[in-house]
Amino acid sequence: MGARRRVLQPEVAHRGRTGGPLRRKPRVRARRPRRDHHQRHPARYADHIEDNDPAYVLADVDSKRRILVRCEEEMLSGIPRLVHFAQQTLRELALPYADRDDYPKDLT
Repeated sequence: MGARRRVLQPEVAHRGRTGGPLRRKPRVRARRPRRDHHQRHPARYADHIEDNDPAYVLADVDSKRRILVRCEEEMLSGIPRLVHFAQQTLRELALPYADRDDYPKDLT
């Protein structure tokens, strides 16, 4: 070739010598292993991680689910005293969320 280099279109460049179907070049990229934000800044989030231990949070969620199931059973029983107790229990479970804008005012 002379001083000028021939520039091929990308689709032509990847067809190879035979002019067969278009082949895509595999994209090779070195990736770092993804780390969570608290792993990059352990001292900054130590208190938060300690307060929200995954095992504790899962146990707390499980216990609240069980309470909800029992309240549902009591409400379906139709016994007025149990229905009242179940409604009161559900209101008390919702109290930590009373400061939110979308919290129903009739529950307070």
